[in-house]
Amino acid sequence: MELNEMIAQRDALEAQIKATQTANRAAAITSVMDFMKANGLALKDLQKRSVPTGRKVAIKFSDGKGNSWSGRGQKPVWLREALAAGASIDSFRVAG
Repeated sequence: MELNEMIAQRDALEAQIKATQTANRAAAITSVMDFMKANGLALKDLQKRSVPTGRKVAIKFSDGKGNSWSGRGQKPVWLREALAAGASIDSFRVAG
């Protein structure tokens, strides 16, 4: 088989693949739209997804100067410095 023939076959296959993908996509869209109609769904129903938002975590430690820490993750610099200076972590604990 000649190189030109192989290239022509490849091009024909690529065109056939693209046509098949387009047809499959159209069939899938039709199927989804039919399902939505049968179940009384609209596009806005798909867009109303509730995305979980990050939960607010209660503050567990505060220095009274606007710095606070939830107790999660690494200790913040202000707390590490205070502890290094001899402060007790319990002195920063927020009553709750």
